[in-house]
Amino acid sequence: MKTNEALQLRDAKVLRLDFIRELKVYHAALCIYSNSSQEVFPEMEQVLHPTELAYGSTLVYEKRRQDYLIGRYAAKIAIHAFDPSTAMYDVQVGHGVFRQPIVRHPNESRIGVSISHSEGLAAAVAFEEEHPMGIDIEYVPRLLLDTVLEQLTDFERRLLGSGPWSKQDSAAALWVSKEALSKTLKTGLTTPLHIFEIEEARFEKGLHGILLICTFRNFFQYKSVVFKWGDYMCSLCFPRKSEMSYAARELDEPPCR
Repeated sequence: MKTNEALQLRDAKVLRLDFIRELKVYHAALCIYSNSSQEVFPEMEQVLHPTELAYGSTLVYEKRRQDYLIGRYAAKIAIHAFDPSTAMYDVQVGHGVFRQPIVRHPNESRIGVSISHSEGLAAAVAFEEEHPMGIDIEYVPRLLLDTVLEQLTDFERRLLGSGPWSKQDSAAALWVSKEALSKTLKTGLTTPLHIFEIEEARFEKGLHGILLICTFRNFFQYKSVVFKWGDYMCSLCFPRKSEMSYAARELDEPPCR
């Protein structure tokens, strides 16, 4: 089953993306996975690399183990959608010195991946390393609004009442924008948060509903696109001058709690 034809991608929703930049098109694949079936890792031996299986078995705390498993599952589905030529269990998603995910691919393809998870949902995007990306997802009802507000600038706080989303949704959107940027830069939130300050934010109508487009004061070469997915807020960060288009059918209806 080299190309995984028989694997049922239960609870996994996939969207292929194109990014048009000048005369070149870069490809990516987005996966959103929910373990709503309570089957945390369907057919894991067909998905996980032996090293990943071994690492997962060492995790003592159940929540950490589940987060690891659903994150790796989403990453493998995204990588397979990006490059279906290799069985998923032959691809290893390890990590670098800053815990950033590293793809070890038998074909030596230069594939990058970014992973996020929150409250039983995982999101991952696989992409060409020439065209860096990052992803973040947040379960909005559990967002600590007062804590987030303390981390926002005055300008960012004024943005919260300027669009069609609630204050809670908008705060979550700005937060995941910054998280996705930090993952694109491979730093995570290990640097002062004001470094990731939003410069501009505008709402647009997208294929799957309303989008929030953010640019950054100190990283003008990047932008983020934020969308709602049921009770979650998800952000994709990528180079500012690239235009995103959808290369395949729409994602299915998102889960709500």
